[in-house]
Amino acid sequence: MITAKALVYENPGQPVFKEVRTEGPEEGCVGIKIIASSLCNTSEIRSFKGGYKAGYGVTYPMKTGEPGHEAVGRIVEIGHDVVDFDYGDIVVMTGHGGEPCHRSYVNRKTDDIAVIRPEERDVREAAILEMYGCAYHCALTPLSSDDYKGKRVIVIGMGAMGLCTVQILKNMEAYEITAMDLSDERLEIAVKSGADRTVHPSEINISEQYDIIIECSGSVTGQELACSLAPKVLIFSSYNTKGITIRQNLWFDAHTTIYNPGIVTSENFKKVADIYNKELINPSLLVQKRIHPDKNEYLETIDEIKSGKIVKAIMEW
Repeated sequence: MITAKALVYENPGQPVFKEVRTEGPEEGCVGIKIIASSLCNTSEIRSFKGGYKAGYGVTYPMKTGEPGHEAVGRIVEIGHDVVDFDYGDIVVMTGHGGEPCHRSYVNRKTDDIAVIRPEERDVREAAILEMYGCAYHCALTPLSSDDYKGKRVIVIGMGAMGLCTVQILKNMEAYEITAMDLSDERLEIAVKSGADRTVHPSEINISEQYDIIIECSGSVTGQELACSLAPKVLIFSSYNTKGITIRQNLWFDAHTTIYNPGIVTSENFKKVADIYNKELINPSLLVQKRIHPDKNEYLETIDEIKSGKIVKAIMEW
């Protein structure tokens, strides 16, 4: 048995950190000492508030380590029949393949983790790579990289998802990447991430033509704006639990195709790990806070996420 420290949501709004016991890795799995886990802005708030009708926050106490589903760690135990992984390998993980990540030790299936080589970079920042995996999955599941060449693309919403999307797109040879957000600070990060142009929502010309729109804000206004621009391709990388109004007349001659690619696959996550290893994305631009497994620090960070003060935070184990 292995002793680990973990986050446990006993009830909505009542997270605690406690010592837990766990078994070593089973066949085809490895034991990972977590270096850092990332706070998912959506899942963390959902768990704190009490959740939606489905997903995190339905049953309390939640599973040990939830809502953690983004992390980086080092392999310290290897189960039977594991190949291509070794002791000391640094790996990243998502919500697939094993125990939730807000804990100091997890067991994970090797099919769902990826080895990274941080070199001189801060390895803790790689904890947020699942968000890049989501951005890659949403941008390149419905389209290929060739579909972006020479195209005008606008990304709506410069939260974590939008900023990751800009960094992914900068490798796709688009003619122009426009980043849209209300925050000047986040638009500055978007430029550092590879955006060619930035705009506020009030500056958008409804008649301006974009080939591809990727909607990342998750807000009703952002999604309605994306629809009203009537591009050839509209990709929803975000979602909200409310309805949106669609003005069909704006689409009448647009021939708009809408995609909702869904949750990142392990295959696309591994492609993002490869992009990270080639140093073509930069997580350090997004990580704005580091905390320890401490209740007060965690609750303070939840408040900062809710108020939009930080893009991404990581918890160091």
